[in-house]
Order: sequence, then C-alpha cells, then structure tokens
Amino acid sequence: MSETTKKLYNLLISTKTMTVLFILYATAMGIATFIENDFGTMTARTLVYNSLWFELLMILLAVNLVGNIIRFRMYQKKKWAIFLFHIAFLVILTGAGITRYISFEGMMPIREGETTDTFLSDRVYLKIDVDDGFERIDPPFQKALKLSAIEVPLLTDNHYHTSFDFKGKPIDIQVLNYIPHAIDSLVKDANAKTYLKFVVSSTEGRQNLYFQSGEKKMIGDMALAFDNTYNDAINVFRKNDSLFMLSPVAGTYMRMSDQKQFEVPKDSVIPFHLASLYRFGNLNFVVPEPPVKGQLKNVSGPKDSNARDLLQVKVTAGDQEKIVGIYGGQNMPENPKIFNLNGLNFRMTFGSVYRHLPFQIKLRDFQLEKYP
Repeated sequence: MSETTKKLYNLLISTKTMTVLFILYATAMGIATFIENDFGTMTARTLVYNSLWFELLMILLAVNLVGNIIRFRMYQKKKWAIFLFHIAFLVILTGAGITRYISFEGMMPIREGETTDTFLSDRVYLKIDVDDGFERIDPPFQKALKLSAIEVPLLTDNHYHTSFDFKGKPIDIQVLNYIPHAIDSLVKDANAKTYLKFVVSSTEGRQNLYFQSGEKKMIGDMALAFDNTYNDAINVFRKNDSLFMLSPVAGTYMRMSDQKQFEVPKDSVIPFHLASLYRFGNLNFVVPEPPVKGQLKNVSGPKDSNARDLLQVKVTAGDQEKIVGIYGGQNMPENPKIFNLNGLNFRMTFGSVYRHLPFQIKLRDFQLEKYP
C-alpha cells in the first residue's frame, strides 16, 4: 500500500471523519425538513434526498462504518453492544440503497371493497406521443424530471431540453418554466381584457377561477359563463354597468351580510349579487368583486392549495413552434395536452405514471380514527 493510499484510507475510516459525516448528514436532513415544509416534498427530494451529493454522503458513511468495525474489531464478544450500534446504521443505509436503486415508490388510490394492482409513481414524467395520422413514434418519448420550486443548476430539470426526429422531421422540446401549485393571478391593466373572478366549490374541490368576457367553463357536470347567455350554462353578465344572472336550472343564494336565503328561478333574468353564496346542486360559488380589466398570469400558490403544478414547454416541429402549458404533478394521473403542429399530432402529459404490481391488493375495510 503506497503512502498516499494509506493516508486516504486512514482519513476515510477515522473517527474524526465519522463525526464530520454524521454532522453533515444531520444538517442535510434538517435542511431537507425545512425545504419540505416550505416548498413541498418534491423539492426536498430533488435538492436533497435524491441528489448525487446526498448519495455520496451516505456511501462515505457506510465505508467509514465498515472500516471502523474492522479497525477496532467490534465483532469481538466484549464489543457486541457498540458493534450492534454500527450494524444498525449499516442496515438503515442498505435499506436506503435498496429503496433508491431497486424499488419503486408511489401512491395507490383504492376504495373500500376494490381490488387493484396499479399505483401512481412518486416520480413525475414528461411523456410525448407523436403521430402524423398514419404512423406514431415508437416507443413514445418519456423522461423522469427532477423538478424543484428552488432551481439549482445541475440538480434540477426546470429547464430541461431535448431533441429527436420523427420520420425525418426534427422535433425540439424545451421546458421554459416550472410553476408548482400554479394558480391564476390577475394583474390590473386598464388596456387589457375584462375578467370576473369566481370562487368555486364543487366535487373537484375549491378553486379560484377567472372568466374572460364571453368565456364558458365546465365545473364538474355544470357550466359557468361570464358576459354571455349560453342555453346550457349558468350565466353572469353585464348590462348597464350592473350584473345579472340567467340560469337553466333552479338554485338558491345566501346573502353573506345577514345570512338570508333567496331562490334563483329557472330561465329568469335576475340581479346578481356580489359576495353572496350561490348554490346549484354540487356547485357552489361566490363572486367577491366586480369585473376587472387586467392580464391573467400563472404564479406559484401555497403548497397546501391542492393546485396542480404547471409545466410550460416550447415545442418546435420543423420551422414551426408552439408554447403549451401542461398541468399535472406528483401523485396526479395523466392529464393530456393534445395539439397539432406542422402536420403532426402531439399528446403530451406531465405527472405520475401508472405502474403495475405482480400481485393485487384488496381493501376490505377502511376506518378513520379521529383524535382531539
């Protein structure tokens, strides 16, 4: 053994090195906890838990533990207590390695009484399927992305870029932006278009939705519209600087100021009231403020807002390009964005993918224990 190799060996297995490694390990875990609390699990995984530097730290810890076991002959009977202490850490590190390199993690949506063999991956993927109406790319492009609310060069794929060919036509894919928990935000602009904000609660959860003048959107199995009178939608429209409502179904509304309830008749034009709770079946909504002129932008909302993440991608096919927004995220099934560009049909998804187990799981009974 050369002198340099001997010095390196002694450095790797020294107790001082072990102390430094454990301090670094504990510090990294603490930082990851704060990152997860402020920015979400996926950011903590990308920057710490699944990063190369954290992996190297655990490998150095394992080498140091094994070296110290051999160096101090901890396998002797009189040293079994400290030997078991070191072995325990090695078992933990081995389990972490198995989880990282061999196993799959994810979430299994399953209802009581159901049986399934599929689960949603914890990793998020950008999937791209291309065809020209006759042939399709085989296999479809798929890339696991390392995304983070805090962009760090070399660690994150927030600006991932790739290229490939389809039947001789070059296709370029560039991620322009990643917006976690994306929500709409209206920046006031007197020269821009008019929007009306609806705070909606339905089977899809609570949402803040901005409707452009003349726009209609499906909320669950019902439609809402602003500044139009669609036959199949609950319409809120302007007339002589006042708001009115016309609904194809009957409903109710509650005036927040005094909690009084009123009927909304079917197929009748009635005055619409701001800051009142309107109910139509499973659809509840409030319009908190009058229509506003402005520009609608996507911004990152609170991590517990249940909002989907947004991936903004520039797609170039030949001499044509298009910027598309794809909603998805961790533990969210595929929500495809379908569009045509330069004679090619694109189907792009962003989020978790379904994986299959070699066995099935049945949920026989579900009980929720509630504690004070």
